[in-house]
Amino acid sequence: INSGATIQKVYLQKGLAGNLFSELNGLIKAHKISTSHVPVEKLNHLSKDNNHQGVAATISPIDFHDFETLLENVKESNSTPLFLLLDQITDVRNFGAIIRTAECTGVHGIIIQNQGSAPLNADAIKTSAGAAFKVPIC
Repeated sequence: INSGATIQKVYLQKGLAGNLFSELNGLIKAHKISTSHVPVEKLNHLSKDNNHQGVAATISPIDFHDFETLLENVKESNSTPLFLLLDQITDVRNFGAIIRTAECTGVHGIIIQNQGSAPLNADAIKTSAGAAFKVPIC
């Protein structure tokens, strides 16, 4: 979290407690990062070598844009702003297809929610046919 990487989700082992957990939980809440409390088997699967110490995170392959900055950039370009607001999109392939279509139709940016939406992972990027690298996502 302190590295500044764009973290999509933090997976916490059910039943974690203690000072380090409290400190981590505070950072997660301060940065408004999505979390899931999962059994140890899920963490073992995510880490592949079972060296997770009760926590694992998924990091976005692309950086998210700041909406305020994006809005200012669109205003400066003197074009009519066109933003796509997505709510409750849970399928990564649908998310990728929406990104691809948005890029084709000239959308200036896509706004998604912090929690409850499909992750912007390799499958979503592949389905977007590279559009995820062209359309700013906030």
